[in-house]
Amino acid sequence: QVIEGSTNAESSTGTSTSQVDTNLSATITPTNTNNKLLVFVHQGITKFNTNAASRCTVRLIKDSTEASCFGDMIGHNNATSREYVHVSGSHFAVAGSSNAITFKTTIQSSDGGNWVAGTQATGTQQSKQSIVILEIAA
Repeated sequence: QVIEGSTNAESSTGTSTSQVDTNLSATITPTNTNNKLLVFVHQGITKFNTNAASRCTVRLIKDSTEASCFGDMIGHNNATSREYVHVSGSHFAVAGSSNAITFKTTIQSSDGGNWVAGTQATGTQQSKQSIVILEIAA
């Protein structure tokens, strides 16, 4: 089976250095506990002109546990202007359960700089973000 989750909604770290949910998620109920799950993520994020050398981390969360880190310390350009980046990645896992499994992404600012998922550098256009989960028979 193939499951897709997508959003155009924005989410912002504000001045927090905690992980912030990006509103991007997808839930799959595996048909067999031994099946494999291949997860693809595409996320657009923008650094707004707050901290010149601000950095951001994008994580993939499986239920409530970190599954992968797709972009660690991205965005360090020493510029005070907006900076738009695409983060894409994949993650491979064994289902391990026939219960529903939710994958989602979070963003986290390293230093309180304002990072926003889902907005392009102009700040006026939203970008589609997506998670695609493929279940592969064991």
